[in-house]
Amino acid sequence: MYEKLVGDCLMAAAFSSFMGPYPNDYRIEINEEVVSYVKRFHLPHDSKFTFSGFMATDAQIREWQMKELPTDDFSTENAVLITKSFKWCTIIDP
Repeated sequence: MYEKLVGDCLMAAAFSSFMGPYPNDYRIEINEEVVSYVKRFHLPHDSKFTFSGFMATDAQIREWQMKELPTDDFSTENAVLITKSFKWCTIIDP
């Protein structure tokens, strides 16, 4: 379980630090670069890593969706950024 924590934490930190103000297509592009960095330096990571899956439980995500949050990844990522941030968030929300 913990053997992949280093790479997963790096990817989650990069996402929460840099990706909030960008639209989904830029987030995907930047995330691909972060994943390639993790792979290039052979950092252990989950090959099925998702920011939302790492930072929130399935129950939390379902609760947000029951409260009418759209089910797309972009909206879920924004919800995670808002709920897990200690400061104000800069996000794009259509």
